[in-house]
Order: sequence, then structure tokens, then C-alpha cells
Amino acid sequence: TIEPYQKVALIGRSGAGKSTVLQLLAGLADPQDGQLLLDGQNRQTVTETSWFSQLSYISQHPYLYAGTLSDNIAIGELREASRAAIEQAASDAGLTELIAQLPNGLDTVIGEGGRGLSGGEKQRVALARAFLKRPNVILFDEPTTGLDVKTERVLQEAMTVLGREATVITVAHRLHTIEQSDQIVVLEAGRIVDRGTHEELLGRESEYAMMRAVQRGEETR
Repeated sequence: TIEPYQKVALIGRSGAGKSTVLQLLAGLADPQDGQLLLDGQNRQTVTETSWFSQLSYISQHPYLYAGTLSDNIAIGELREASRAAIEQAASDAGLTELIAQLPNGLDTVIGEGGRGLSGGEKQRVALARAFLKRPNVILFDEPTTGLDVKTERVLQEAMTVLGREATVITVAHRLHTIEQSDQIVVLEAGRIVDRGTHEELLGRESEYAMMRAVQRGEETR
């Protein structure tokens, strides 16, 4: 059960079912058994248009289309977005420095799949889409994985700001990014095996505590 405006993190080893949960929540897959309820209503009875208008799903590899940077940001908004709103969303997502370096700023054409942009820059475009859309629910499939520390910090700050007005569900690999979560859910083979806050899980012999100790050891090598 996820309450409105909660920050929920899903963790677990590879294959535990974390990304599958996000796909179910997003409406990209349907449950083979059981029900997924949105405000007490079966998600399968909610129209895609209605649900997608309230949702942003930011994956590790957001897709960008051949076109201007401005158009790629505006695709996150279902209504006609003003230039000022697009510029503000880009700024909120930490794209100001990049835009200043591009030959035509927001009107610079980028290649299919975001060709010409780094992984971190693509993530910022995806965040700009969400800033423009201002959804009620945000799904993050750990977008900071594989990024340098500076870029990760920028994205983490932007994600925090976005989360002030939305329910946020994050698949986490870097455990230090989820310490402030209201609920950390540990998955194993598609089932919940533990849950709690950062402090609660560290206070007992938990899978989370063990995974965190391993990561901290790797980070200090």
C-alpha cells in the first residue's frame, strides 16, 4: 500500500521483480493474478489517457526523438506548452549550462535516440519533461545509475524538488539515494520479504542492511 505523496523505494537483487512492479504501476504490463488498485479502483478499468496524464515514468534510458531539444521536452506535456514553461522546465532540470553551449540553444536539433547527448544529459531532458508535466505520480527506474557523482547530485536534487508535489516510487540500486524514503520495500523473487524506513531496516539484521554494508565497502575501496 502506497499513500499519496509517499516516497517509496524498491530494492532487491537482480531479477527480484523491481522493474516489473514499475511496469505494472505504469500500465505497461497487466497483472496475471491479483489486482492493482488506484484510489480503490482497479487500474485496468482506468483509461490509459487518464492514467498517463497523471504519471511520469523516468527509466535508466529515456528515449529522445530526432528534433529540437525544445520539442523533446514539450513531449512531456499533453497540452500546448509555452516557450517560457519549456525554458523553466529545462532550468529546473539543470539543463541551463548545456543549452548555453548548444549552437541554437533549445532549438538545437538532436539525433534520434538522443544522439549527441550524454547519458546524464538525456536524463535531464527526461526530468525536464516531468517538470513541465507536474504529474501526481513519478516512477524512477534509478536514473542515476552509471552517472558521475556531479551529474548524480544534480539529478538527485531535481528529483527531490519534483517529489514535493507527487507520490514517488523509485527502483534503487545506489542505496545512499533512498535513505529519506518513507518506505523501503525489499523484494525477492517477486515477493516482499521486508519493509521499513532506513532506520528501521538498519536496526535489525535485514537484507537492506547487508546490501548497504556491501555497497559502502565498495565505495570506500
